[in-house]
Amino acid sequence: MRPTAGENRSARRTRTLIEKAFVELLEQKPIRKVTVQELIDRADVCRTTFYSHYQDIPDLVDSIEQELLQKVRTALEKLDQAPIRVDGEYPTIQAVVELYARHGDLFLLLNGEHGDPKFDERFQDTIYDVTRKLRMAKEGADFDEARHKLYSCYVISGGISVLNRLLSEHLPLNVQDASSILGAMAAAGEQVFLGLQQHE
Repeated sequence: MRPTAGENRSARRTRTLIEKAFVELLEQKPIRKVTVQELIDRADVCRTTFYSHYQDIPDLVDSIEQELLQKVRTALEKLDQAPIRVDGEYPTIQAVVELYARHGDLFLLLNGEHGDPKFDERFQDTIYDVTRKLRMAKEGADFDEARHKLYSCYVISGGISVLNRLLSEHLPLNVQDASSILGAMAAAGEQVFLGLQQHE
């Protein structure tokens, strides 16, 4: 179930309590082992309250993931007027890194051993879907779908792996440094997969 535009403050607070309790449990055990009973005990809400917001645990997981993916989509779609790169930096990459810096624990949990095996694919697909549209609009007739798909696979999957590794090893996630590293990967990928030899 998704929060609606008319959802009141009390309902939002309850959903936040349930989702926070779920994230805490996810730090201890896999999604498939989290029960509604232990979840409502931790959130200190009754069973009826839980089911008034979610159908079951998978619905709760989907709600958390969809909210996070929507933040990714919104951040990237705002860049529709931005150039692909600015002084060798990629605004889309920086936007994803900034989201990781803000929601790193949740990204790591959902992508980790206790998380949802399908989340990483959904996350990558969301980034690809938006960046493909952005790049196609900016490159017009020069856009090469097949080459861009390979390029995106390299940049997106590689970039997410790097960010996850930084977080899992408890290394500091400096937005500028991480963006520069992933930007260098993207620049190399442009040469290999898109045949671009220099930045515009």
